Amino acid sequence: MWYPVFSYVPVMLVFETSLNRWFAERYGEQIRRLAGYKMPNRPPQLGERSVQETFTDEWDEVQEDELSFTYSKEDLVELNREAWLKWLRGSRQEEVKSILDVGCGLGRESLVLQEVAGGDAEAFGIDLNFGLLRSSEAHKLRPGDHFVVASLFNLPFRPSSFDLVYSQGVLHHTFSTEEAFRSIASYVRKGGYLFVWVYGLDDHLIRRGAKRVLTRLNYTVEGVIRPLISRAPKALRYALFGVASTVMHPLTLMRVRHKGRWRTPTTICGTCYRIATRAGIATTRF
Repeated sequence: MWYPVFSYVPVMLVFETSLNRWFAERYGEQIRRLAGYKMPNRPPQLGERSVQETFTDEWDEVQEDELSFTYSKEDLVELNREAWLKWLRGSRQEEVKSILDVGCGLGRESLVLQEVAGGDAEAFGIDLNFGLLRSSEAHKLRPGDHFVVASLFNLPFRPSSFDLVYSQGVLHHTFSTEEAFRSIASYVRKGGYLFVWVYGLDDHLIRRGAKRVLTRLNYTVEGVIRPLISRAPKALRYALFGVASTVMHPLTLMRVRHKGRWRTPTTICGTCYRIATRAGIATTRF
C-alpha cells in the first residue's frame, strides 16, 4: 500500500478517502513509479466514515479556538496533573518516555500529555478526523510530537510499544467500545499504563429535584431526535444546529468558564456533540 503524507501528517487509513483520490491525481506520475503499490482499499470499520465526516466538521469549526471544548490548555494540564494522571509523579514520570494519544482531536491534548509527563516523552497523537491536517502546521517544529491520521482498530505501530496509552472521550464513539478497548490495550508495553475516560451512561440520573426532572426529560427528547437528525441530509442538520446554537449561545455564556475566550463555534460544537458531566475513568498497569 502507499499512503499520502499531507501537511507533515501521514494519512495511514486502510480505506480509500477523497484525500487519497486527490493525492493520486495530484502526484500520479510519482505514484506510477511505485510498481506493485496500490491505494488503500480495505473496508472501514462499521460507522468510521460517518465518524470521520462529523468529527472533521466539528474540529474544523474550532480550529481557531483557544479552548478545547470547555478547557483551556492550562485547564487540561491541571486536570491531568491533579486528577486523571495524578499518579504520574516522581519515579513514575521517568517511566513514561512514549505516549500514544488515541483520539487527539487537533493535537493540543497530545502536547499537554507531553508536558505532564515531564517534557521528554515522545507523544504520538492519532485521530480519524482530517482537521488534524490543518492544525499540524503549528506543531511541526516541536521535537517529540508526531501526528497520524489512522483508525484505532488499524494503528501503524508495533504492539506493546508505548509506556502510556491514553484515550479521553473516544472509545464510546466506535461500533464497539469493548473491541476498541482491546485494540488500544494491545499497544501498551509490559509494565506500562493505559488510561481510559468514557462518557457515563447514568449522567442524566445524578441530579436531584426539579433539575433531575428537566435533565431526564431533556435526555429522553434527545434520545428521540438524535437518530432522526443524524439521518437527515447534511445541509439540513447544519441548518438546525445553526439555529439552535444561535439561540443557545447567550444562555451558554451565562454559565461557562472563560467567557472571554468562548466563541460561537464553541457553542455549535457543544450543541452538536454534548459532553457528559461525569465519566467512567480507569487507569490500568500491564
